[in-house]
Amino acid sequence: MTDSQMTGGPTRSWVMVADADGRPHLESRWTMPETAPVAAPAPTAQPAHAAPAAHAA
Repeated sequence: MTDSQMTGGPTRSWVMVADADGRPHLESRWTMPETAPVAAPAPTAQPAHAAPAAHAA
């Protein structure tokens, strides 16, 4: 991992691409490292309905 990826800064890379005439050339691309999405808290499991209480006879 590069320093810029560890610090969250943009990373520049060079890629070979072909133009409309088919001639290859280098292009620079800047990318930002993806941050992990913040996970939403999981809802607590709740029963759909409470079981009826047993009545003592």
